[in-house]
Amino acid sequence: MKKIVFLLPGHGKKPIGGHKVVYEYANRFFNCGYEVSIIYGASCLFNKMSFYGQCYSILRYFYFKLSKKYFPYKWFDLHKGISIKYTWDLNEKYVEGDVVFATSMETAVSLNTYKKVSNKSKYYLIQDFEYWHWGKEEALKTWYFDFNRIVISQWLKDMGDSLQLNTTLIENGFDFNYFGLDKPIKLRNKFTAIMLYHKLPSKGSKDGLKAFEIVKSKIPELKVILFGTSKKPTDLPNWYVYYQLPDKETLRKIYNEAAMYLGTSHTEGWGLTVGEAMQCGCAVICTDNAGYSIMAKHEKTALVSTIKNYEDLAFNMIRLIENDKLRFEIATNGYENIQKFTWENSFQKIKSLINQNFA
Repeated sequence: MKKIVFLLPGHGKKPIGGHKVVYEYANRFFNCGYEVSIIYGASCLFNKMSFYGQCYSILRYFYFKLSKKYFPYKWFDLHKGISIKYTWDLNEKYVEGDVVFATSMETAVSLNTYKKVSNKSKYYLIQDFEYWHWGKEEALKTWYFDFNRIVISQWLKDMGDSLQLNTTLIENGFDFNYFGLDKPIKLRNKFTAIMLYHKLPSKGSKDGLKAFEIVKSKIPELKVILFGTSKKPTDLPNWYVYYQLPDKETLRKIYNEAAMYLGTSHTEGWGLTVGEAMQCGCAVICTDNAGYSIMAKHEKTALVSTIKNYEDLAFNMIRLIENDKLRFEIATNGYENIQKFTWENSFQKIKSLINQNFA
């Protein structure tokens, strides 16, 4: 029986798309009889932080270590048979496995230092071009580590090709038990829209809020649902409803309440929430970043707008509110198209890759 180890940065308390992908694979490996471990490194690349960042990391580490709030069970059904470790760093002494996955830039740096794990047993699950913390040069260095590279999107595959690096494309899937269409598309309130709120500038939430203001000024009936991990912004008007850290039942419910989903990110490795919204029957309006483009085809499965162009986002929202036929078609096409992205297919590909390398 092979031992599979996933290295993750931080902790598992809050919903994070990249973590969710790892948990999906971890559950499936475990259900297939593998011994699975997840190791969180509380302070990856500590030496690259500012002094205040280092102090915060130390305090946060002890808080989560003592309170044991680093588990993801409140928002994800991770199998309890999977071993979870929360460590200060990702030192090799904590790792015992036949196959070890780095799942982010920070964890790749740690995995590259391991001496007891052979290169053929090292895998790098590349979920985005993660340059925002330490710059593009540092991020690119991790691509050149002697790992088996797995990319989740065609644009990342193209990037690897341009660097003359071998990569294996395995697109993410969606959990069709977790999300689904409960409320018929044609019975939804056409004035209701939903959006993920995130403080990270690259998520484009400010663009979305500006777009909503434009639409509200022209269509007073507009109602907006926001959800996110951070606290509710203090300056939100009363026509917004905000859910902080909604559980999976609540998130599914509010997706199903909305007629439209607004995806505003400037860059995404995959675009998880766009797919979730499609699963639940929302008509998607989103930016033309490469991660969304896997699922969002303009005028077919979504209305696609220029990145950072909140006026374009508003224009497309108004189109869907004023054109029931178009809104129904976009929502239906998105729902039907997203069905092909299954975790079962993704898992079989990643398992076959591992078995092939050990043959």
